[in-house]
Amino acid sequence: MRSIIAGTTIWVLLAGAAVVGVFSVLSGIGADTEGSQPRPMSQDEISRELASPTEPPDTTPPGHTPATGKATTAAPGAQTPSDAHSSPARKKHHRVAKQTTGGSVVASCKPGGAYLESWSPAPGYDTDDVHRGPARVASIEFEGDDRPDYLVSVQCKNGKPTIHSVMTDD
Repeated sequence: MRSIIAGTTIWVLLAGAAVVGVFSVLSGIGADTEGSQPRPMSQDEISRELASPTEPPDTTPPGHTPATGKATTAAPGAQTPSDAHSSPARKKHHRVAKQTTGGSVVASCKPGGAYLESWSPAPGYDTDDVHRGPARVASIEFEGDDRPDYLVSVQCKNGKPTIHSVMTDD
């Protein structure tokens, strides 16, 4: 009888320790090194991140033939001495974001023109007439439920997107 009680006691203690250990691990998920939870980015921080130029990634896998007709053996994006003089320099990829009453858009310029990267209607709005691009003008309309509609258009000038928003009477 004593061995059953002792075995049960040990089992309960081990189970309790396991629960405490699991809880400790789970409560630390998502915390940074100082133990605080991550915070959402502000609109200014998002705008700065989106405005900073980035280079598009080289998507040619090693060993495959890119458009230049030469097989790649180096890491993606690395130039070999024979490519260095023949490859054109990569252009910076500019993205901009704009928040309107009807919603927000993120846009960029691609070789074919203006391009809507993403969009999100504000509460009470839906999207309509999406012309994603790339095109001379990319646009989207945010239609409000008993609210004014907004037409957001994007054009590229010197490789940089410019976003315009206009309230419409639709």
